[in-house]
Amino acid sequence: MNRLKRVEISGAALRDRITQPTLNGSQRRQYAIENLTDEQFMIYNDIKVARRITIPMCNEGHIKDCIQVLRNTVRELDNLIKGRTHLVKNYNGDDRMDQLRKIIQAQLIIVGAGSELKRRASPSGHGFDDGSFMGVR
Repeated sequence: MNRLKRVEISGAALRDRITQPTLNGSQRRQYAIENLTDEQFMIYNDIKVARRITIPMCNEGHIKDCIQVLRNTVRELDNLIKGRTHLVKNYNGDDRMDQLRKIIQAQLIIVGAGSELKRRASPSGHGFDDGSFMGVR
């Protein structure tokens, strides 16, 4: 992505028609593609820009589970970046949308890893209904 030619415009303001209120939907989308930074473009599309993994560690078994899950996560992310996965589809030559799709898929992989760690750490091994482990969401 070429960050040098983009100006700093709020993606939320553009999405909510505060900035450029006269543009229709397709014009606003084209304006967003041409002018927004990567982070603001994700905000414009209602995509969160950060994800995290909560790692519960209470005993030695949790550490071993963490090692397995993180290795699998790294392997999946590496396959995603190198294009060796069925999750990435070409968006008719639009590189920016391809990169956005990869970011979304990477976020889903990371959320799945966090859920897997919490599930393995739960006393029953089946996880909790609210997706938490000992009050940690």
